[in-house]
Amino acid sequence: MNTQFDVRPATAADLPGMAAVKAHTWPEEALLQGQLEKVLGDAAHSVFVAAAQDNVVGFVDGFITHSAQGVRRWEVDLLAVHSDWRGKKLGQQMIDACLKAGRTRSAAFARALIQVENRASQISFAHCGFQPQPEVFSLYVAQPEAVPFPSGNTAGHILNVHTINYSGVWLEEDHSEASLQALRAACWQQKLDLAGTLVIQGKLSDNGKMDRAGFKKIADYQWWMLPFLGSAAEFL
Repeated sequence: MNTQFDVRPATAADLPGMAAVKAHTWPEEALLQGQLEKVLGDAAHSVFVAAAQDNVVGFVDGFITHSAQGVRRWEVDLLAVHSDWRGKKLGQQMIDACLKAGRTRSAAFARALIQVENRASQISFAHCGFQPQPEVFSLYVAQPEAVPFPSGNTAGHILNVHTINYSGVWLEEDHSEASLQALRAACWQQKLDLAGTLVIQGKLSDNGKMDRAGFKKIADYQWWMLPFLGSAAEFL
């Protein structure tokens, strides 16, 4: 007998099942129940689950961010499918549902930040029309620390991000020491979990600067993009 799957918006009743899938998929990571609840109640997010016989076996989160130029972006974040249910295209079905939600929010494009070694996610996103961008980025994060805001203006674009894993601040556009300091100061002032940024791998001469600023490299990633309007090249 074929098992019937249902991909639908998540509800509060799905929280225990989502927590179980997350703990199974990333057992090394702390489970923050409050983050799940915060994201599910945030109007900027659209969370979907895959359910089999009323049991949650997967989930995906999507949310809006704005670039420094004001472009609306649909971030497809934290796709997870329980290992017992992989190979049934559940990931693709959840991504498709998430993309429909992004289109209704007038986003210019959807994107997903995928680790370069995560072949399973790459396949799922490729089947849904996403294309990898050529640049490889190194992800750096820093913990909150009581640092002062730098004097004068900074060129970086800082945005607040709330995900299933954390609440934090992210830096785009500029990686000067002043912008990195402003990012950490904002993280501390707002009592958030972490500060993060992406550095193009070809600019790894910045490693020393990132170390001095208190940032630690996590892994290498690529952006995978799907335009809703125009082409990907317009937004790079």
